[in-house]
Amino acid sequence: MSRFLFLALVLGAVSAAAAPPKQTTPKTAVVTIKTRDGMSLKADWTPPTAPKRGVIIGLHMVETGRMAFQPLLEFAAVEGLGVLALDLRGHGESRTQKGKDLLEAVQRRDPALFTAMPQDVEAALKFVKSKGFASDKVVLIGGELGAQLALTYAATDPKLRAAVLLTPEKEAFGLGAMGPARQWGDRPLLIVTAKDHEALGPKQVYEALDAKTKRRAVLLTVPQEGMKGTRLFGVVPNLPRRLVEWAAIQLGRDAHASKPMPKVKAAVPVPAKKP
Repeated sequence: MSRFLFLALVLGAVSAAAAPPKQTTPKTAVVTIKTRDGMSLKADWTPPTAPKRGVIIGLHMVETGRMAFQPLLEFAAVEGLGVLALDLRGHGESRTQKGKDLLEAVQRRDPALFTAMPQDVEAALKFVKSKGFASDKVVLIGGELGAQLALTYAATDPKLRAAVLLTPEKEAFGLGAMGPARQWGDRPLLIVTAKDHEALGPKQVYEALDAKTKRRAVLLTVPQEGMKGTRLFGVVPNLPRRLVEWAAIQLGRDAHASKPMPKVKAAVPVPAKKP
């Protein structure tokens, strides 16, 4: 795919980004998700507005939380998608586990804490499955730490539909990205980075993909500098909306769109369907 077409889509129609399409967003419920190792994670669950459309799971940056994915909600409602955004262990309302405050472990980047976090992603997938959405109806959107977790988890779940990685690194938080990138396989993948972070990991992750994967992958470098992960939502016009649109296309938007998005000069390239 051409990253330039996607860039035109992201940066085009900037004036339209100020007001999201009118659509009633379902009420968000705070839920508790249990992991295999006994952690209790708080998450926001916003159900889909269209049955069987699909779900976005949001994985936040280090020392932030699930609120980072609120900019996606109105656009997801337009597309009929559900959104599950969780506080990873040691963060937000998941900070205290089994009577122990994990903030200090987060701040000192304790590898034992971070390398256990793929279980948080696994628990999130289990939750949406209980709502009727298997892995092939899920798109992960992860920022920085969340990008590392999305790649790490996806290596264990080949049925996962697609992922968006916001500023992944070659290795961070004890989670390497290169091995999982080589195992990504024939699935859609979108890597987004600011210009000044491209050479710090995103480009290497993209180059680690095999030739077959690259046919369904995009490395999008935006001109804004000084931001990474979900913080790009606040500086790149239209980005939350266009990421949701991309996710919706991977989940079959063309056949089931609840409401068409306004036309722009360029369109997101649609990956060819498997025969």
